[in-house]
Amino acid sequence: TDNEELDGVAEELQDRFGRRPVEVDNLLLLVRLRNTCGGLGIERMSYNHRSMSFAFQFYSDEDNWYTKAPLLDSRFKMGSGGFISLEQTFSGKDDVEELFDALDTLAGLREQAVR
Repeated sequence: TDNEELDGVAEELQDRFGRRPVEVDNLLLLVRLRNTCGGLGIERMSYNHRSMSFAFQFYSDEDNWYTKAPLLDSRFKMGSGGFISLEQTFSGKDDVEELFDALDTLAGLREQAVR
């Protein structure tokens, strides 16, 4: 399911059942995040509460385009083992826009590298 289809599902749920429970919105958000990460070649994403950072592990067949991310955006740091980290406080849905903004930055970088 791509994000456009997901928007349609969210609308249909709202139309059919009224206001969606927060758990459903969280599930839809996770699917949207998974779709976005998959499109960027991210195999695994994790969040470390102690360091308040996300770690993105890329598929091994991805070119190393993502290694340029720390040079272009100070929010990213290069880690060992083919991953990059994003330092960001994340306490839930209110912080998700900043996460998607960072992923959009990665999408732009990947698009430039593929050209």
